[in-house]
Amino acid sequence: MNERRKIIWPVVGSLAIIISIALLQKQRKPSYEAVTTDGLTNAEAPKTSTTMSLPSPPAATNRRTIDMTRATRVQTEQTKRDSEAETILWQSPLLYYGKVVDENGAPIHGAVVSYGANSLSELQKEVYNTGTVTSDERGIFKIDGVRGVGLFIQLSHPRYYSYPDNSTGFDKRSLPKKGYYSDSEEKAELFRMHSKGSPAPLVHRRGGADVPVNSGSAAVAFYGQQDKQVVGTLEIQAWGRTPNNWSPTPYDWSVQLTVPNGGLLESTNQFDFVAPDSGYLQSIRIDMKMDQQGWSDSINKSYFIKLPNGYARMTIHLRAKTPLYSSLDYYYNPDGSANLEPAN
Repeated sequence: MNERRKIIWPVVGSLAIIISIALLQKQRKPSYEAVTTDGLTNAEAPKTSTTMSLPSPPAATNRRTIDMTRATRVQTEQTKRDSEAETILWQSPLLYYGKVVDENGAPIHGAVVSYGANSLSELQKEVYNTGTVTSDERGIFKIDGVRGVGLFIQLSHPRYYSYPDNSTGFDKRSLPKKGYYSDSEEKAELFRMHSKGSPAPLVHRRGGADVPVNSGSAAVAFYGQQDKQVVGTLEIQAWGRTPNNWSPTPYDWSVQLTVPNGGLLESTNQFDFVAPDSGYLQSIRIDMKMDQQGWSDSINKSYFIKLPNGYARMTIHLRAKTPLYSSLDYYYNPDGSANLEPAN
């Protein structure tokens, strides 16, 4: 018994010493609790996640992103509105008035007005709507109800020619040059036509030649009903500093047209189909100076041609280069008459 006590007491003493040392170390351990800006200790402060987070982008970058997104949305909405407005324009009905008169201003009854209008179907496919109307005894015609973004118009009448400067239509997307749309009788578009005379069966031919510049000339034959039947000749001479090809820089050039044993008389009225008896010149020279107003490297002219045995009506196109280009279109009356109004 005494031996067992001798063993236990030393063990108990050792344990007591170890526990005392541990308690002393705990008392001396410094406190790491700091006071936060809110007056709380670390222990009292709310716990936050220890997960690392990326820094937030600068405020200016956020604003730019927001502004770009807003601008894109506004542009998209505007594009959608524009597309819807364009579709409505293409599908909406048209109302158009016109008035047809002759060369003296008198109304023409029975003029046929052919029209076409580009439109969109319900499936958004482009369609071309067509139709015809006729002018009444006042010369008035009305196009109503056809759907489209604009109109293409063409006039015809068995006893009249249509003037080339007549309107060919309009587009709703742009205001006409006159400043208003012809959507009432008071605003009716004016169309002119010229009375036909006595059309005759004429010979219609074309010709042309390359003309040497500053040396020699070129001859173009006028032919009758037969291919080898020469009824007259046009001689063309040219001078100047003409380039080999087209040039935007002005230069001096001249051309002379000659009809041997005949003559030329310029025509300025396209509906003047009867050749005059007199006033012809055997040669006509045209000078184009580089510093003159309205300079051009090309000329288009119309002439009555007096031939040894009859008359012709010629339109000629000249283009100044080396060699000079010439192209002509003419009508010839084989019966020798001065009537040069074509039957077709």
